[in-house]
Amino acid sequence: MTMSGRPLEYTYEDIIGGERSIALNPGQSDPQDEKVVSKQLQLTPRQMTRISRALADPHRYEILKKIAEKQRCACQEIRGRLPISAATISHHIKELETAGLIAIEREGRFAWLSFQRELWQAYLGQLGKV
Repeated sequence: MTMSGRPLEYTYEDIIGGERSIALNPGQSDPQDEKVVSKQLQLTPRQMTRISRALADPHRYEILKKIAEKQRCACQEIRGRLPISAATISHHIKELETAGLIAIEREGRFAWLSFQRELWQAYLGQLGKV
């Protein structure tokens, strides 16, 4: 639910869609092999647009950079680092979550933010193909 009481339009699963393809490293023939197999998300054009829009705002991009610096980041840390209101930070965090760039884990009154590196790598990979 959003703060206005409306249900969220998309969940994280909707954003990533569970679409995965396996890319084998050169010289690797069998996915069952014990060698490293990298999984890469395949983002839809709609997902690419949603991420691009989220990153278009300079404050959101700064927030994302702060979250990416650590494995988990508390909302309070973001609030203390940026000269914008708590309500605005909350809005930006919600936009980043809707785009799938961050995940929010709640523990009581605290919210821990984590950067979704796999989705970020998929975004950059597909952006590089343009």
